[in-house]
Amino acid sequence: MTEEPIDFDAEPVAEQTQPDSASRSRYRIVFAKEGTLRYIAHLDLARLWERVLRRAKMPLAYSQGFNPRPRLQLAAALPLGYTGMAEIVDIWLMTTGLADLEAAQAGIQAASPPGLRVVSMEPADLREPPLQVRTRSGTYVVRFPSGLPSSADALRERISAILGAETLVVRRRKGEGDLRPLIFALRLVTEPSPVLEMGLALAEQGTTRPDEVMALLGVDPVQTDISRTGITYDQVKLLAADR
Repeated sequence: MTEEPIDFDAEPVAEQTQPDSASRSRYRIVFAKEGTLRYIAHLDLARLWERVLRRAKMPLAYSQGFNPRPRLQLAAALPLGYTGMAEIVDIWLMTTGLADLEAAQAGIQAASPPGLRVVSMEPADLREPPLQVRTRSGTYVVRFPSGLPSSADALRERISAILGAETLVVRRRKGEGDLRPLIFALRLVTEPSPVLEMGLALAEQGTTRPDEVMALLGVDPVQTDISRTGITYDQVKLLAADR
């Protein structure tokens, strides 16, 4: 299949917070964003999903107004340069249900460019609130292609200091913020190869990113590969099929 280029000048997809009353079903797609797709931004990813779903001939529900757009909703923005192994997008369809869910998933995968991999697809309740307000945390893996920037013992000491601190005040664009309540888990695993594993807040009330934590550790994020491996919402954790 000849890949149709992504039109990055097209009008961006507006993420809808409520489905239209004419929508008859809602489906949740867990997907991986890998390879060169790590370099496309959040709104560009939404545009890409719109194009993929049209190619797959999904019976999409559209928003109302002067410029109707397919109703789709990404759970959480993934920073530029990160890969994602268990990202989430909800789509609304003009059908009461898909007769062959496995075939629909295969059709979406066939319409996807390299780097966009469908992990799973399942029905979701139309009455559920928006994904963005339900998201609670993200899990991340940080790899070191050129090796650890310092000894494993030194990194573990810094990790212990972070986890033992009562506050971790950092300067942000909009002023100072305390990162400590936003770090749920942090550890260094050295076998079979060294990686940092993180559990970080990913909610409307507060969020932090792995590069902020790495700055506290004295690690340059440019020298690392960062992947989001899971998203937790309403105490439900979605993990990638493989890491």
